[in-house]
Amino acid sequence: MSDPRARPGLGPAIDPGRASISAVADRLALIVLLTGMAVSLLWLVHPYYHPRGDTAIYIRTAEALLDGEGYSYMGQPFVVRPPGLSILLVPILYFWKGSFYALNLFTNLLGLLCVAALFLFVRNRVGTLVAFALCCAIWLGPGFRQLTSEVLSDVPGTALLIGCLLLERRFRREPSVRTDSVLGLLIGLSSYVRTASLILIPAIVLSRVLRREISPGSWPTRVTASIRRSLMLVAVPLLMLVPWQLRNASLAPSGPMEELRIHSYAVAMWHADKGDPGSRKLTPTQILSRIPEMTSKMLGALSSRMQSARSTLLGSISAVIGLACWLVVLIRRREPAELFVALYLLVISVYFGFAIRLALPVYLFVLSAVAEIVRLAMSRFATVRTASMITAGLIVILMIAEFNPRPHWKSLARHQRELRAVSDYLTERYSPDAVFAAHNGRHLAVMLDRPVHTLTFAYERDGAQRVFEILEERRVCAVLAEASQPLTQQLLRRYPLVSSWRYYLVLEIDSAACGPAPERRGDERTRVEAP
Repeated sequence: MSDPRARPGLGPAIDPGRASISAVADRLALIVLLTGMAVSLLWLVHPYYHPRGDTAIYIRTAEALLDGEGYSYMGQPFVVRPPGLSILLVPILYFWKGSFYALNLFTNLLGLLCVAALFLFVRNRVGTLVAFALCCAIWLGPGFRQLTSEVLSDVPGTALLIGCLLLERRFRREPSVRTDSVLGLLIGLSSYVRTASLILIPAIVLSRVLRREISPGSWPTRVTASIRRSLMLVAVPLLMLVPWQLRNASLAPSGPMEELRIHSYAVAMWHADKGDPGSRKLTPTQILSRIPEMTSKMLGALSSRMQSARSTLLGSISAVIGLACWLVVLIRRREPAELFVALYLLVISVYFGFAIRLALPVYLFVLSAVAEIVRLAMSRFATVRTASMITAGLIVILMIAEFNPRPHWKSLARHQRELRAVSDYLTERYSPDAVFAAHNGRHLAVMLDRPVHTLTFAYERDGAQRVFEILEERRVCAVLAEASQPLTQQLLRRYPLVSSWRYYLVLEIDSAACGPAPERRGDERTRVEAP
């Protein structure tokens, strides 16, 4: 009797005669996995703020929602990305405002759900043992550990993505307008957290065409039938995004952005200046010229297992082998997960910028494909159980080789102590109404819980003179300058230095704008060395 969970051409997904991969074992493995991940959070969650630009924006926009200011940043409507994650953060900030431990724990819990969903998705493909080992390796891998300790949309977005794929697989057995509507609803909600979830729509439709689910006839017949059947799947999530698009059309600023690097995803993708919708549009040749760089960085992220975007020859070869395994699975299965990766890679290849976190869904599905192909290859020469044990053993070796579940903790602690010391200094020295600016003001804004202007983007676009104009126009009291930034030297020539730390300098711009200090320390220069 054949295994109903197996896919033709890939061999048995599980061995039905083995107790270790029975339904009871599946549930037990999931319980053990969830329990182990939950207990490990006592050791894996840190209380530090990770100074990523997007992290600060998610926190500040959530605080704006909590304060009744709407979905805004620095007093202006925020139109770059949907508000899904910021809305999820509101309860955390309401009960534990100022607690980075609470924020990091929240993101880790979403990471736990992501890994659990991945286990449910891949166990039918690689068996319980391999799926368990794979998920343990991902959970403890330094790349995933770092992402789950940052307040970003990548981990929750990927968790929702895998959830959509699980739902799609379940609904595949009972296709109907109702199931497509429910699936479209979940994709629409997911897109408010991570817009890349919308790529699932063409991936599912294309999978239906390729797997002849709707109609076994000729190619045109299958395409027509699949599109007709998928109307609700397409319409529901797109209709859900209409309010967001209408809101942005009426509220989006028409001029260049000075507090943010990009104006919107559309402007960043198609314009020469990512922050200025009035800048010239890029030619197709210029857009396609991004492909070599983005491909190289994606290969670097995959080969380093989400730790670096730098690619080496050996690393690129290993990443290409991994992608070849994914391609084999794509050709044989033709399922939405693999087609999503294909479409996602096409988008990323011409994207306006690369960050390691963008590779997360690709990394998870490519690593799963590698495990699937290795297990399949081993099963040609051994029993399924032996093949599973060998594959799981190789995954455990990889997990031990790169074991570093607390990446960058020391540097994060050092940076936070210094940034906290700077914030305390500014709070004690200057009036609560004093206006501050910084190279990247959002990080200081998180610490101070007040608006702080950003100077970097105006400097990159228009030079130091525009920065001086901003400081005067907005009556800035003091600037937190970073010692390593080129702008700092030009600021030092113009404004007095009043305090310095290892990484930061405080320059007083306009003493008249600073107002009465709550408790003035004196004019002597203060130096605090971070440990």
